[in-house]
Amino acid sequence: MQTNREPEPPLAFAVTTSARPSPRELASAHCLAGETGYRYVPRTHRSLSGMAADERLTGLIVVERGNFSLWVAGRCLRYHPNMAKLRLLALEQGKHDILVNALQLKLGDRVLDCTCGLGADAIVAACKVGATGRVRTLEASPLLALLVERGMA
Repeated sequence: MQTNREPEPPLAFAVTTSARPSPRELASAHCLAGETGYRYVPRTHRSLSGMAADERLTGLIVVERGNFSLWVAGRCLRYHPNMAKLRLLALEQGKHDILVNALQLKLGDRVLDCTCGLGADAIVAACKVGATGRVRTLEASPLLALLVERGMA
């Protein structure tokens, strides 16, 4: 089925820092802006919501404390391994994991996760396939992919 819908406008993001950035945070923010192609916008004592409104942005990539977060519509998203920790603990205790069972994962296997999200399935799969295996992930959202890539590093 085809629709004649207009394409969504691109999301307007920019890179900024915490309210009182260290020289290292400033350098990281400028580097991240260069990597992503988003412009760097100095914080200049503004709130994140104030900045987004002033600059007409959909959201911000905020560099702070050696990491970064995505800020959209008053909500913040930081990388966290999510349920992967609990799933790995359960596996260590001899319990079953639906993904591991469904894929019959074992050492040396190769896995392609086409819906990475925050990477919980990829973490569990990587632990199960071990150093001789390989897990690759794909994520449709470049910003989410960047968040997970940096968070897992």
